[in-house]
Amino acid sequence: MGAGARDRLFGPSGVESAAAQVRRTDAVAAGHDRQVSHWQLPTLYQVSFDTKSSTWDTVRSYVTFSKQLEKEVALEPGPELLDTYWGVYFANATYRPISRIIMMTASSKDDSSVEKLTLGSVAKYTLASNG
Repeated sequence: MGAGARDRLFGPSGVESAAAQVRRTDAVAAGHDRQVSHWQLPTLYQVSFDTKSSTWDTVRSYVTFSKQLEKEVALEPGPELLDTYWGVYFANATYRPISRIIMMTASSKDDSSVEKLTLGSVAKYTLASNG
């Protein structure tokens, strides 16, 4: 590295100049932005509640020739999410987590899965005992 290039990067005192620091930081940040956009995590209220698809939706999934739509990033309902909703409710006293717990009670009528049946029943029980 010549003296002119060294002076542009470090200045006459040997300390890196502010412009060189900004260029270096921008290059590193651009790389991190690409990495962060690849790994997106769902928020607390992005939950995938099972909905039954209609016959037309099933036929459409077999007939369409367009690209497959990407699955939306979502949390699976479970006991941990139920406890988290109660924690948010008690910490903030907002009703949005309660509405999500009420949505979980619909799975108490699911006869095909013991886990969903249990989760829905526990959601009903916790609403009755904490409400």
